[in-house]
Amino acid sequence: MTTGSSVYSTSIHHFEPYTEGFSVPASSTYTAVEAPKGEFGVFLVSNGSNRPYRRKIRAPGFAHSQGLDSMSKHHMPADVVTIIGEDSNSCQWKQFQGMNMPISLSDLQTWYL
Repeated sequence: MTTGSSVYSTSIHHFEPYTEGFSVPASSTYTAVEAPKGEFGVFLVSNGSNRPYRRKIRAPGFAHSQGLDSMSKHHMPADVVTIIGEDSNSCQWKQFQGMNMPISLSDLQTWYL
């Protein structure tokens, strides 16, 4: 007949992989899925333990921020939200308050300071 302590220790060993996590072989991987606003990606690097050595999450809006400076020229600062939500081919070019001044995200600091 088994005692209560041996049943307890047996059940602890049964649930250890779920509480401590699985050991992953030492390697790296990038996995991406299609998200509503672009590609959502996760990059993991493992050193063989149950926790990742390095983790990098690439949000769908990251690709939008790379081209935002060139897409926002000749636009008003309030139009930046609309530019992010639209395709770059469908953006309508405007002049900044009729002054024929080009504006970009790097120029926004001088306008608001």
